Amino acid sequence: MIDREALKISARQSMSGKKPSVFLVAALYIAIFTILIGLVSALAGYDKFLAGLQRILLVTPLPTYGELLAVLPSLPLAAGILILAILAVKLVLDVGYMGYCLKISRNEEAESGTIFDGFGLFLKIIWLEILQLVFISLWSLLFLLPGIAAYYRYRLAFYILLDNREAGPLECIRASKRMMDGYKTELFFLDLSFLGWYFVDVAVRAMVVLRLFSVWLFPYMGVTRAGFYNLLIAESAPAEEPE
Repeated sequence: MIDREALKISARQSMSGKKPSVFLVAALYIAIFTILIGLVSALAGYDKFLAGLQRILLVTPLPTYGELLAVLPSLPLAAGILILAILAVKLVLDVGYMGYCLKISRNEEAESGTIFDGFGLFLKIIWLEILQLVFISLWSLLFLLPGIAAYYRYRLAFYILLDNREAGPLECIRASKRMMDGYKTELFFLDLSFLGWYFVDVAVRAMVVLRLFSVWLFPYMGVTRAGFYNLLIAESAPAEEPE
C-alpha cells in the first residue's frame, strides 16, 4: 500500500527553498505551453467554431449533426501539419517538465532550462507517445476499463526514458508495465486525491483568467508523481544478499 500522504509531504519538502523557485519554473512552463495551445487554437479556428455554435444554440438548443458540421472550420493541410508540429513541441516540453519534477523529487540540482531537456530525446519521445496511444486505443476497443488500465500501465514510460536515455520506446513501455504491476490502482487513487485541487484551479482560471493557482499545483502534482516513480524503483530493486 502506497502512503499517499507521505508522498505529498515529501513533495512539499522537496519543493521548499529551491533556487530557482519551483513556482517560477512552473510559471515559465505554463506560459510557454499556453502560447503553444493558443497557436493551435488559432490555427484550428476554435474561436470561429465557438462563435458559430453559439449562433446555432440561440436558435435551437439541440443542433443537428449537419448544423454542427456546417460550423466546423475547414483546416488547410499546411495548418494541420503546423498544428501537429506544435503539439509535438508541447509534448516534448511536458516530458522536460516531468524531468524537472523528477530532479526536484530527488533533491538534485535543477535549473529552469531543465524543462527543455526533453528536446534531446525529441524523436524517442514522439515515438513513445505514438506507441502508447496505439496500445491504449487498442485496449479501449475492448471496453473502457481495459483502456484506462492500459493508460496507467504505461504511465511510467517517460520517466524510465528520462532515466535511461539510451533505452528504446518499446523497452520503456515494457519496463513501465513490469513496474506498474499491482500499482495501477495506487496511482489512480493518487491522481484522484488531486481532484479537489484541480477544481480549485479551474475555478481560479474562470474568475481571473490567468493560471495563478496552477503555478502552485503543477509542481506539487509533478513532484508527487515523480516521488511515486522513485518509490516503485526502490520497490522493484533486487534486495541485497547478506554477506
